[in-house]
Amino acid sequence: MVVFTEKIFYSENIKERKRAGILGKLEKGKGQGNIFCITSPTNPETLFDIIPSKELFKRFYENDEVKIAGIAKGKDEACELAGKMVEAMYAATAGFDTKSFFFDPE
Repeated sequence: MVVFTEKIFYSENIKERKRAGILGKLEKGKGQGNIFCITSPTNPETLFDIIPSKELFKRFYENDEVKIAGIAKGKDEACELAGKMVEAMYAATAGFDTKSFFFDPE
């Protein structure tokens, strides 16, 4: 199941007018060609997972709640966006706890 965090970060090439359409398709279980999602990590040793949106709806994730905090066009932009997200988190908290900052804020 796909869940969106309260604040979603977007890469520069995701135009504002396209965002609602992308979110709507993801909510309906439809991945999109070159859209990558920055999600809660499956490994506690990592900060995020970067997953092609089409992968989110495969059997591997069907019993998990995947929280999406970022959406990018292409893998390179997803990596760049993840870096910007870490910078924003560090500027706000001086730490690297992505779980509490992005995925389970109080």
